[in-house]
Amino acid sequence: MKLHDWIKNYRREHGLSMQALADLCGFSKAYIGILEKGINPTTQKPISPTMQTLQKIADGVGIDINDFIKILDDDQPVTIAPSPDQKLSDHDKNMVAAYNAAPDNAKQVVDLTLEPYMPVLKEDDEKAV
Repeated sequence: MKLHDWIKNYRREHGLSMQALADLCGFSKAYIGILEKGINPTTQKPISPTMQTLQKIADGVGIDINDFIKILDDDQPVTIAPSPDQKLSDHDKNMVAAYNAAPDNAKQVVDLTLEPYMPVLKEDDEKAV
């Protein structure tokens, strides 16, 4: 399921207006509208939300981020952006670009390889807050 379909379904199933969902997630009503349409109004291309956006939605509706990501289609574009205080090295940028360009089976190998380290990354994120 694409993010825009999930948002439409979630709002309908829970009787939420765009504003109510926006309030839960810490977004504007306009941004929820953009996410629900699934099209970037500037480029007219499919939206590619950041991981931070997905995290805010998951937190807002009370879903674990890992469970939320599993609900979304494998081909749902997601932008991996560093936090404002974090700069990616050229090597890191190349690694992210290579991951994004890789076929799904290669991504699964990378995901499985890095999965044991994810709790460490999550703990580091929590310490930064």
